[in-house]
Amino acid sequence: MRVRVVIATMLCALTAIGPVVVRSNAAPPPATVPTGLPLFSYAKTNATPLPWDASPLKSIMADSTMAGSPYVALTDSGPTVLAWRSTLGFAMVNLANEDGTSQTICIQCQSRKMPLAASDPVVFIDEQENLQTIFLSTTGQLMLVTIWDGTRPGWQQLRMKQSMRQWLTIRDVSSLTGATFSSMPSMIPVEDGMGLIGRSTADHLLYVHVPLQWPLRPSSTDVLDITTLASTAGVSGSPQWLPGTNTFVVPDTANHLIHYRLASDCILAPATCSAVTTQDITLAAAAPLMATALSVTKTLTGMALVGLTATGVATLFRGTGSAGIYTWNDLDISTPSNSPSLTDTPFVISSGSTLYVAAKARNWGDLFIISNETGANTWKSVDVSITGGSDAQTVGGGISGVVTAAGLVLYAGGVATPPPRGTGLYAIPQSKNATAITDGWPSIGITGGLGTLSAPWVAVKSSNNDIKYSQDYLVGKAIAESHKRTAWLSYWTVSGPTKGEKVTSDVYYAHAFAAGVAVATTINKYRGLGLGLKPDWVIIDPEGYPDYHSCLDGVNTIAPWCPAWSTKLWAAYASGWADGLASIDTALKPAMYATQNEYKLGGLSTLTMPVFLAVAFKWVSTAVTASVATGATSMTVASSTGLYAGQKIYFRDSAGPEFTQIASSYNGTNLTVPLASPLLKAHANKVVVNGISPPLRLSTTKGSNLIGYIAFGSSNACLVAPWQIQLFNGAPWSGLYNSLQFDAGVYCRPSGN
Repeated sequence: MRVRVVIATMLCALTAIGPVVVRSNAAPPPATVPTGLPLFSYAKTNATPLPWDASPLKSIMADSTMAGSPYVALTDSGPTVLAWRSTLGFAMVNLANEDGTSQTICIQCQSRKMPLAASDPVVFIDEQENLQTIFLSTTGQLMLVTIWDGTRPGWQQLRMKQSMRQWLTIRDVSSLTGATFSSMPSMIPVEDGMGLIGRSTADHLLYVHVPLQWPLRPSSTDVLDITTLASTAGVSGSPQWLPGTNTFVVPDTANHLIHYRLASDCILAPATCSAVTTQDITLAAAAPLMATALSVTKTLTGMALVGLTATGVATLFRGTGSAGIYTWNDLDISTPSNSPSLTDTPFVISSGSTLYVAAKARNWGDLFIISNETGANTWKSVDVSITGGSDAQTVGGGISGVVTAAGLVLYAGGVATPPPRGTGLYAIPQSKNATAITDGWPSIGITGGLGTLSAPWVAVKSSNNDIKYSQDYLVGKAIAESHKRTAWLSYWTVSGPTKGEKVTSDVYYAHAFAAGVAVATTINKYRGLGLGLKPDWVIIDPEGYPDYHSCLDGVNTIAPWCPAWSTKLWAAYASGWADGLASIDTALKPAMYATQNEYKLGGLSTLTMPVFLAVAFKWVSTAVTASVATGATSMTVASSTGLYAGQKIYFRDSAGPEFTQIASSYNGTNLTVPLASPLLKAHANKVVVNGISPPLRLSTTKGSNLIGYIAFGSSNACLVAPWQIQLFNGAPWSGLYNSLQFDAGVYCRPSGN
């Protein structure tokens, strides 16, 4: 198409060197700019059982984000036209070329006279290959912008030639015709231009004929008030044309779907329109009321409309017939497809005899497709964004799509869902994974494999059967099945040089690299087993062989070949791990697990990867030597060793445990220990009392890459958990992603019970 050659020369186009959007001619942006969404495409690019992938479209968005819904269509020659409204109110248009390249045009950047867009733009290339862009302005005017084919932005240099048209024409359709719309009208091509059907600001149905031929001036005679002509009630939603017909559907004030049919003479001459007929589809099909706007598509046997009920059930209205005359019936396609409850406006498109209905899951935001791809009356639902990760699994801003030669491609905004912060769990019983997520723990950590004495220096599962029962896989599976964003911390213990090996940076790098390759390869097999998620961090743990923290903790007697502390060896270990993971999957995020002392002496604050630090609670035990009553303010103990003022204490009483605190007045030696507050329970003689000391934070535990703490020694005292959570979430620890490790086999709720 020649229009693409011309448009590529425009000042605000994406050139061969990348996105360049010139805003010097643009209207001023709004004072406050809302946060927009990045655009993603979703297509089948992988093997079953999870063939769908999300692809970011940042490279074509010219540093913009989407404020509303995307608009996409195929040109006559096959490539796509994609449009969106930016948060600045600019209508952005991306034109794909036949050679695989594309240009992105900022429409508002072409003229200072152009108002900002308040609606999502609709774009198309007309029969003369001119680019047409339609949108509602921030002042409520319907604007039509034409970028002409065969002209150049340098037309002003030829202004002496009166026959030379401008390369850009801006038309205020509302001012020319008197038609004002409350929402963006629906558009169809007609013989000499286009026909618009929309809901007016008075809730009337207005049809506007817009000729696209010179002199480009629609008038009031090009407007038809259908509500007045047909003597119908007002409408409650936006009308949608049925493709290729003179008919449209719209919900009335009772929320019934009404099918309107315009006589053929109405299309080009609205002022002399002879007839408008209507049909109540809801009554004809005995269908439920729709709670969302409709999406429409043409089928081999007529038309298909799709909407959602108030409970999120996708309802298909099938119109059998032709030329705008249809027999309607409705079908619940959610129930037979096992679809979740859906929300927002669905999108429907057909390809041959197959219908695809796309919508967002109501309760967790994933993009789902319901289709009869496997048979005309066999409906199945698929989560197509499950592999989208934290940037694209949750969608927003509306859905659109096209069917290309390669198949269906959907477009939607990606809603970032970063891992939730706070204090979670490490190494809980596998049977409690789902419970932990339901109970509200923000993260689950687990060790996927321990160090080995031979390459790849970490134990990984190789067969699919072994993998699907592995601890790391089961954590991810539980998170995926919960549909609740939960951080997944995947730890892997990697061995350092064993006896007889050289202890050099190259060897450490090689060990960690081999382990990274093996672990990434294993994690990438999860998808083939139906798990579309990946861990938020894949964390190397220097607790492999030799049994002295992989020979990284300095000279020792356990493994006498280990060298002195070396920041270079630690750096090589970290680099090998990161490079090994990236060689298989660049989406995996490497991290390091270490002690506070290792963080200090290993120079880990200089690493570019995140670091999780191991810390420990200290518990001391004594027992009361006399029973204590409810309301008691002191206790007598067998030993005061390890007890101090202000210390948290735990009555390990099978009749009723209690968590409290020693008073600040305690001197640390007396066997009679004052309490900070009266006891809430009575405790018998000889009941064990634990004194609990929080982890000691070293003064050197500082660094921008320090993002969380893993606390072992959390014991089996569930009543203590709320305090432990508060401890790590607050100063001075203030960890973003922390974990508590309870005793083996123990699970505690964050509430402490």
